[in-house]
Amino acid sequence: MNAIKQHIPAFVDVEHRPGWIPFDTTDELLNLDVVRRYRDEKFHRWSKSGDHLMVESDEGYEWWVVGFLKDAAAVDLPAWKAKYLARLADGREVTLTDETTPRVWSSCGGHLKLSDGTTAVNVRSERQMAQQAEDRELELQGLCPQCRTAFERTETLQSDGFIKARDVCLSCGRSITSWRPVHT
Repeated sequence: MNAIKQHIPAFVDVEHRPGWIPFDTTDELLNLDVVRRYRDEKFHRWSKSGDHLMVESDEGYEWWVVGFLKDAAAVDLPAWKAKYLARLADGREVTLTDETTPRVWSSCGGHLKLSDGTTAVNVRSERQMAQQAEDRELELQGLCPQCRTAFERTETLQSDGFIKARDVCLSCGRSITSWRPVHT
């Protein structure tokens, strides 16, 4: 019997770290709740990198570690390969992988350091950051970024001296929770 342990980054504060979840087949693995929740409208495919189960989204340009596999060799999935949409210094947009020249040596935010010593812009990351800024601006205006409908706000005074605000879209039901200190 094989098993997976959900990956939770060390910077995430949780009371209890997850244990191993057993499974027998690749299909059973991919139908576990802890795995299935990663499948969304941008889902591309499942893959593995060493002993890690990966989920690839956005045509393979975005990826996340889902968990650690006890016996990765027994899981029938393709190997994960990093893939970036990069804007080179000359303005061309190209897809970079381990098989292209230049290759990506490191990625930080919207910037890529390449094997030829140059840098490039991670186009997908740049677009995502622009979308997040636009969404935040709409939220500040009291509008849902998803459907641009007004939010309904409820506020609750918390015992720690903060006000918890919960905005719920009246149209699509999207919910955003925020906290701010009570000003005296």
